[in-house]
Amino acid sequence: MLRFCRVKFYLTSQSIRNKIKTMEYDALIVGGGPAGLSCAINLAKSGLSVVVFEKRKIPFRKICGEICSPRGIDELKSLGIETEKFFAVKKMSAWSHPYYMSADLSEFNLFCRMIPRDALQELLAERAEECGVKIMEGMEIKEIGKKEKKWVLRAKDGEWRGIFLIGADGFNSVVRKFLSCISPRKKDIAIGVRAILEMDSDETLRFYLHDSTMPGYAWIFPLGNGLVNAGFGIRADQYPSKGIHPVRDFFIFFSSI
Repeated sequence: MLRFCRVKFYLTSQSIRNKIKTMEYDALIVGGGPAGLSCAINLAKSGLSVVVFEKRKIPFRKICGEICSPRGIDELKSLGIETEKFFAVKKMSAWSHPYYMSADLSEFNLFCRMIPRDALQELLAERAEECGVKIMEGMEIKEIGKKEKKWVLRAKDGEWRGIFLIGADGFNSVVRKFLSCISPRKKDIAIGVRAILEMDSDETLRFYLHDSTMPGYAWIFPLGNGLVNAGFGIRADQYPSKGIHPVRDFFIFFSSI
């Protein structure tokens, strides 16, 4: 029996369904960000046929600190992506008035790298295609259902069927909505603002903490060549109940340092 999550699917006539082009894959991934593309690479390397759907053009903008941890660097290497060309960060510090702490990562033979999000997405997309992944950009999923033990995704240009369905499409997940999953709680959602600023900085990740924004924080991450990635983020349940305005407070904070 054919059952889908939207009534509209039932109203599609048999003659129209017969004209829709249907494609078969082992895994259907909705979302072409770092999570979706990384998943696609791993599945393709294991021998599965994979297609990724992304409604935007890759790469696309997202608020991001763009710092890749030592573990993240190792994960990218396991995917076949080298990161040596990106700016290395060897120190970190945290300031919460009147307290200050710092650490030298190089003492533990560790370092982070600043990898611009758009560059990371391009590298992951290129690697995914090298592994045989099909990436469908500008492809918005209209309907999701299940037929004969397979997931069925329908978009404007066709229908795709697969054994596995993976939702990697972020906060406004279409997969979550179609499957009627529980919506995220406000305390699980972050609100943030960031900018690339001209500022003298060494090889140090800087975190700034305050009671009014905990567990949120501000950050300054060096990019090299006199530039930094500066940002401010809080939990959604803190805004506006605590009188915090991310954009206003961002400019107030960074104009004071």
